[in-house]
Amino acid sequence: MGPMLALLSAAALAVAPPSFELLDDIDRWEDGMDNVLQGPRGCWDFSGDFKQTVTLHQPPDFFSAARIKDFVGKGSFKARLKDGVWVTFDHAYDPSDNGIATLGKVVGEMDEESKEEDWDPEDFEIPVVPLVGEVPSEMDEEDVREMNEFLGDDASAITLKKSVNLLRQAVDEWAGRTETAVAQWDSKQEAVMFLREIPVADDDPRPIHIDVRFPAAGEYVDRIDAVWPRIVKIGKWPIRLTIRDAQMHLLAYQHDGMSLPRAESLSLVVGFMGFTMGFEQTLKFKTAARCTAAGPAAKEEG
Repeated sequence: MGPMLALLSAAALAVAPPSFELLDDIDRWEDGMDNVLQGPRGCWDFSGDFKQTVTLHQPPDFFSAARIKDFVGKGSFKARLKDGVWVTFDHAYDPSDNGIATLGKVVGEMDEESKEEDWDPEDFEIPVVPLVGEVPSEMDEEDVREMNEFLGDDASAITLKKSVNLLRQAVDEWAGRTETAVAQWDSKQEAVMFLREIPVADDDPRPIHIDVRFPAAGEYVDRIDAVWPRIVKIGKWPIRLTIRDAQMHLLAYQHDGMSLPRAESLSLVVGFMGFTMGFEQTLKFKTAARCTAAGPAAKEEG
């Protein structure tokens, strides 16, 4: 094949960019992002693996130097998503690789009430909260009132909901009320990149960056990346938190005209009164199948 023929063949196989009219249809791209965060339609059973890492930084005192320690827990999960809400999300740590139980011992030593009770660190666990779908909210009206008092003017008012999506909650109810959004064609990735910038707060113009990728300008999303400014302070004195390096990432794939989750991660560092704690969670979805009366009968992901 000659150079000219090869060039023509490559051009013929290249994905054509969408029209300007389609790129300007911001509602289309916002709906596509919402659809993947909502999860697939109907009832689905998922299973996979998860990993949680908690990093504690204890400041120095008169008797000891500063200490940094990682607690890592790994395990598996089985979950059911129905109409966009997780009705079950069961996870279990691998007993041979469960540093979260060690963290439970630390928490038990620090908590005076735990010392008086029959505290079993093996029962200590950290909830697994996925980015896809909504989790039932455990907040009542009093919790919502206290949270809004704590956040003060640093966030939009949190409202009482039966269920919440983690990314939507973090962006829509914590961030400022104005944003910019644009869809543009990326010839290298052969995809439409939907880019959103949302101010951290009404009086803080630094943006939260949300990048959403639509391969070949299609109807589905295969990647979402949300990154906050490096340092964000929330809350009112004397209880004020410093959030560092907060970010969320989601990978998806297309199946039967829908976007299914492939993998996701979230991480952040929280500082409070001299103490610093880092948290990272990763989920890998191994199987997905429509619900059956007999329960999960999953197939490998596409």
